[in-house]
Amino acid sequence: MPRRRDASGDGSSGGLLPTERQRACHERARRRSVALLASVVLVFTVSWLPLNLYHILTDFHPDTDTFHYNRFTARRRRLTRIL
Repeated sequence: MPRRRDASGDGSSGGLLPTERQRACHERARRRSVALLASVVLVFTVSWLPLNLYHILTDFHPDTDTFHYNRFTARRRRLTRIL
C-alpha cells in the first residue's frame, strides 16, 4: 500500500495509512475493550440487583415484618411490641 504524505510533505509518520494488519489489530483491541466494558456492566448489574429489588419491594409493600432490612432491627421491633 502506498504511503500518503501529510500536508507538510516531509513524510512524517502522522500521515501514513494503516496497513491491513494494523487495522485487524485495532479491531481486535476494540472488540476486547467492548467485551471488557460489557463484563464490567454485567458484574455491576448482578451485584446491585438484589439491593435495588429489595428497595423496590419495600416501596410497594411496606410491611416491615415481611421485608425487613436486617434481622437485628426486626427482632428489636418485635421485642418492643411484646414489652
